[in-house]
Amino acid sequence: MNSGRKSFKFLVLSFLLVLAGVWWYWPLALLGVLWAAWSGSFVAALGLALLVDLLWGVPTGALNHLYFPVVLFALSLLGMRLFAARYFLDRTLPGRL
Repeated sequence: MNSGRKSFKFLVLSFLLVLAGVWWYWPLALLGVLWAAWSGSFVAALGLALLVDLLWGVPTGALNHLYFPVVLFALSLLGMRLFAARYFLDRTLPGRL
């Protein structure tokens, strides 16, 4: 039960960071997406990234060919999370060497 509350708190915090980033300071929105992706809630991370992309619109300048740059950022974070979970996270040392 504690795990469910912890993940809910992560999602609420990441959503609030995205909202603060959209209105005040854009790195907070990216931090919210990063927080959701690193906590392991993949659907929430992609949903928040899509929300940020839809609210900001298409980027200008050199990134105008990337229609959804925050979603690509979230997908790269999810890939890194899966790689880290497979090889680095939750590893335990044996009792004896």
